[in-house]
Amino acid sequence: MTLYRALLARRSFIEAVGEARESTWRAFPRSNTWAAYQCYGDPDWRFRRVGEGAGAAAVVDVQAEYADIASPVGLAMALEKIAIDAQFGNTGVVPQERVRHLEARFGSRWGGMGAIAEAFGLAFAGVELLDDGIAWYERAVAANDGSASLRAAEQLANQRARRAWQRVKGLDRRDAGLAAAAAQARGEIAAALARLDALVALEPTVERQSLRGSAHKRLALVERKAGDAAAEARAVERMAAAYGEAEALARRQNHPELFYPALNRMAADLLRPGGAQAAGFAPDVVAAVRAALDARLAADADFWVVASRIELDLYEALARERLAASVDRLLPLFADLHNRVPAAGQWRSVADTAAFVLERGEGRGGAALRPAEAAAAAKVLALLREYAREAGK
Repeated sequence: MTLYRALLARRSFIEAVGEARESTWRAFPRSNTWAAYQCYGDPDWRFRRVGEGAGAAAVVDVQAEYADIASPVGLAMALEKIAIDAQFGNTGVVPQERVRHLEARFGSRWGGMGAIAEAFGLAFAGVELLDDGIAWYERAVAANDGSASLRAAEQLANQRARRAWQRVKGLDRRDAGLAAAAAQARGEIAAALARLDALVALEPTVERQSLRGSAHKRLALVERKAGDAAAEARAVERMAAAYGEAEALARRQNHPELFYPALNRMAADLLRPGGAQAAGFAPDVVAAVRAALDARLAADADFWVVASRIELDLYEALARERLAASVDRLLPLFADLHNRVPAAGQWRSVADTAAFVLERGEGRGGAALRPAEAAAAAKVLALLREYAREAGK
């Protein structure tokens, strides 16, 4: 009963569990049974009745939630949790409000530390405030204490390329400002690639090569929006090369996430002339990717691994021109994953990647799909955009 009383009193989950264990110890001081009671879940979760958690009450909750932060380490942990919660939609309070609150309280006090600036960059990027995230990553890499990791430099480049595409994504092809926006995006992505190239020259890693591939993919999307098919094709070739290098390195290292660069390289191949013939991808490549995915699924079936497993089936069907015959099997797989992880932020990335591969013809990348395949592709995109809350975009 102590646990439930504490939860009803709006104690955090970890506080309620602690009170329940202490109550058991006090009731039975000669027994060590109290130590066996364990609970799993978000340590900061608090009980709220239906309809609560908005307006002024939410502000009070945020202030109370972070009242005990007394060190840079505690702040960094809180910021990392915001990023994770926003990624999976595990928050009852607007996540931007949380990170803004922490910035207002601690930004001037500890923001000059590289590691803290990096943590702010992670949190702001995680809640889709890209300008703020980039500004904090810039502070992180420039910090004199050198406490920021090299990942801060990687993410600075990644977020710049990501922002460049986001600025162009919502524009219509008839928009008078598209040409200028596309030119600016090209410059930003070129600068991001220069930074990533320097990091790769310092030490090539699967992550850095994959980020290079991602930047080239966003450049291809910019060129597609701008209607420059030749420039898009060049960007797709470079995307395939960068992800191919990441894939080869992952194979040499027996990297557990081989599937990530491999799937992205396969996506590029689907848009390259001769990249993926009607016979499909090489069987040994598909088998290696499937084995890597199955191994990760057995160890940790997180959202991205499950989504990647479905994407592999999607790409295989597309390469063999069997998407129309496979779509009724693929859609329920996506639906099942959405039932378990409905966070729109996750699905936005899945929808963007699917659009990159499936939207073809009429000045877009790759050869146009046959009518039946195009109809099946439209079904997949409609579902994914619904999950990403982007229907009609």
